[in-house]
Amino acid sequence: MDFITIVVLVVVAWLGYKFIKGKGAKSGANVSFPSGFTPTHAHDNIALDANTKKLWIREESGTTKVFEPSEITGWSVSADTTRNRLGQRWPCKVYLEIKAKDIDRPLWRARFKRYKESTPEQRNLDECNEWFERLGAAYNP
Repeated sequence: MDFITIVVLVVVAWLGYKFIKGKGAKSGANVSFPSGFTPTHAHDNIALDANTKKLWIREESGTTKVFEPSEITGWSVSADTTRNRLGQRWPCKVYLEIKAKDIDRPLWRARFKRYKESTPEQRNLDECNEWFERLGAAYNP
């Protein structure tokens, strides 16, 4: 095989790996929940068991925790914004912040990054707001 053929095969293999890896992350295939936690609603970095009202969260660092309903004191949406050359602003780095009764870690942040942040769409923020409302329905009936 000549050099160009080898380069093309390497690039195709790398792109295929990135495509498969991305598909698994979006479908939640890389998430393993602790025993005793069965989510009824799940996203990439947050899950809720509506029957027990336990909440699982994964931070960007990879740290995970399951919260009992009595441990949660509140939640809020946080989003940094960015601006393009035309001056349009849109959200990037969207987080759902969970406030907890934990002296060592009173704030946990689940990032919503399923969609590319380089587009002026607000899909990540929309999904985060949906989860904000879902927590309100679960914990404030």
